[in-house]
Amino acid sequence: MIALVALLSAAAAPHTFYVRAGALFDGTGDAIRQNIVLQIEGDRIRAVGVPIPAGAQVVDLSGYTVLPGLIDVHVHLESRADHFEDIWTFRTSSPQGAMVAVVHARRTLEAGFTTVRDVGSDPFVAVDLRGLIEEGYFPGPRVVASGPCISITGGHCDLNNYPPTVRVSLFPAERDFAVADGVDQIRHVVRAHLQHGVDVVKIAASGGVVSRGDTPGAPQLSLEEMRVAVEEAHKGGRKVAAHAHGTQSIKHALRAGVDSIEHGTRHPAGVAGKGAQGRPHPARELPQGLAGRRQDGVRHRRRRLPARRQREAVRRLRPVWNDTGAGHPDRDL
Repeated sequence: MIALVALLSAAAAPHTFYVRAGALFDGTGDAIRQNIVLQIEGDRIRAVGVPIPAGAQVVDLSGYTVLPGLIDVHVHLESRADHFEDIWTFRTSSPQGAMVAVVHARRTLEAGFTTVRDVGSDPFVAVDLRGLIEEGYFPGPRVVASGPCISITGGHCDLNNYPPTVRVSLFPAERDFAVADGVDQIRHVVRAHLQHGVDVVKIAASGGVVSRGDTPGAPQLSLEEMRVAVEEAHKGGRKVAAHAHGTQSIKHALRAGVDSIEHGTRHPAGVAGKGAQGRPHPARELPQGLAGRRQDGVRHRRRRLPARRQREAVRRLRPVWNDTGAGHPDRDL
């Protein structure tokens, strides 16, 4: 019996190893610490700046800089940067999108992003992806998952400018959990999203840049519809992300009580600074001079800024939802 208890205790003990970092940026200040050892226990950092015991497993990163995992709060893991043409709406099956999401999840983690917020996928790919990653079935970042983006008929998340006979629908009775008109339909579809396990509800307050048949700055969901979406989501303990480009749609989304504004390209004066008072920030693109990496591995560079201005730009971005699309096309622009 004693031997069995000892065996079970050993099996339950988390694996411990040490990382030797040539430089460490821990995010608590601007300082870079040199030649630091981190003790890792299971999936947690147990201690920093400790000696390495004799015989311990060591990961030697003495030639590298170690920093905390990055967070990207606007991704679409099932999207491909090389499939923007309309034909892919009809050629891509739901299983294919799910398999792409698995590949992109691993690439995202390997690029240093340990948490992402997936704000728009087929029903309910991001939710299933989150669950399988949490089970340890395949590698990926922590996923804060939404369902499909919810918009009006003919809106940003609908299939527009095709003959009435042309449809792509997985769940026609539910309008693919993506299209709703009026407060009753909005209430139903948000409740359905919660039923299927989303962490966040994504709504389209305005038109988009790449969607057919709508205008990016034009309001779409009404103030009343968004208020109902927020009410139902908040009752279920979930947050609401609002895709919004135009001034009026941003104002309506804020009045409705959404938790984040995605894109916010035409935000009105004064809205950007309201985050300090607990109001949502408009999403921002990375400032010029900073670089991102898409899933195809192509690195994008913009005109370099002086180091002082780059530091100022990063400081401004810290409290802001930003849709850098690291590893993922901004499919829902």
